Amino acid sequence: MEANCPYSAIRQYVNGDRASWPASVASLDHSREAHLEAIRTGPYGRCVYRCENDAVDHQVVLLDFEGDVTATFTMTAFTQGGGRRIRLHGTEGELFFDEQSITIRTFGDNNVETVEIGVESGGHGGGDARVVRTWLEAIRHDEPSMILADAQASLASHTIVFAAERARLERRTIELADMANGVPS
Repeated sequence: MEANCPYSAIRQYVNGDRASWPASVASLDHSREAHLEAIRTGPYGRCVYRCENDAVDHQVVLLDFEGDVTATFTMTAFTQGGGRRIRLHGTEGELFFDEQSITIRTFGDNNVETVEIGVESGGHGGGDARVVRTWLEAIRHDEPSMILADAQASLASHTIVFAAERARLERRTIELADMANGVPS
């Protein structure tokens, strides 16, 4: 059974590149023996179909903003591509982002412009390291304006995520006004 499972712990965490995600999270020591021990004694060796984990593996969220602006957010674990992709559609054009480039298409003149932004290593497309680096630089230079998102902006964005999770679990629409400081009321 394990040999045919697409989510085999041996295949995911032991065989292949143990220093890269997702295998890298199983053990700090990336030797084959350490990863085998980690799946034998830790949570990474448990069958995904036989444990109490209820983490979402696919979700579509519809967001309705003021001014007749809507957005959909799709998150899925079922992709070989990984990474983030953003598509924005408006009355005058569209934008596509794929962690390597940004493509802007305008409707009136059929213009297409692509901006190559390159690939960054690290968690969340390099974003994790960038956030910490910016924070440390702001402290070093005693310059709070270097931090692009303050605690209030972070709380606001997290409130949306918490509302989406609540909507998933309760299978209903959630109004952000019903969320007090990011906590379901």
